[in-house]
Amino acid sequence: MMEWQPIETIPTNGEEVLVFRPLAYKTNDPIITIAKTETENRWCWPETVPEGVSPTNPTNRACHVSHWMPLPPPPKDAA
Repeated sequence: MMEWQPIETIPTNGEEVLVFRPLAYKTNDPIITIAKTETENRWCWPETVPEGVSPTNPTNRACHVSHWMPLPPPPKDAA
């Protein structure tokens, strides 16, 4: 069973993962999305960073991610 993991444990090998962005609604973005992980942090929109938290962005397009989880496997009958 997959569970949400703290952002501190996100892989940095370029894989795609599900990410949870609790304040993404402030920029009209989805709070859960697929993102590709990166090895460096990027700049984030201030509106998406919870108070008292560093504006980290360990993905290619998702600020501020608080949790992540691996993508589920595709359906068995998928082509």
